[in-house]
Amino acid sequence: MMPIRPARTGDAAACVAILAEWIEATPWMPRLHSDDAMLTFWRGRLAACPGWVAEDGEGIAGFCLRDETVVTALYVRAMARGRGHGRMLLAAAMAGQERVTLWTFRANMPARTFYATAGFREIARSEGDNEEGLSDVRLAWDADEKRT
Repeated sequence: MMPIRPARTGDAAACVAILAEWIEATPWMPRLHSDDAMLTFWRGRLAACPGWVAEDGEGIAGFCLRDETVVTALYVRAMARGRGHGRMLLAAAMAGQERVTLWTFRANMPARTFYATAGFREIARSEGDNEEGLSDVRLAWDADEKRT
């Protein structure tokens, strides 16, 4: 089992590096903020919301944050994908919750497939009501549906 632990503000730089790596590798994703601005933002988010990090032999492999019952971030380093880090992080965010929701970009088919496999279903769409101006979908997971 890979180590999952609560995220700390000191993890912000590693989390920003993972997010920046994803943005750079995703052609349709605009780069809106500098690394310094993202670092300031994510330090605040890590201090304010429950979060978890997955660690491997190379450091932080991924991170996940939840604000109340909304998963606000789940990213895994490219070289660590497919090893279960995302599943473990999502499980940590879902633990003890009756319902969890999140938004993901409509173009992010790998994420949409990942969440569908975890039992999430689409409940809403937007045509870009987000900072990036990109179409997205709102997904929900309900504990009751998982048990049936």
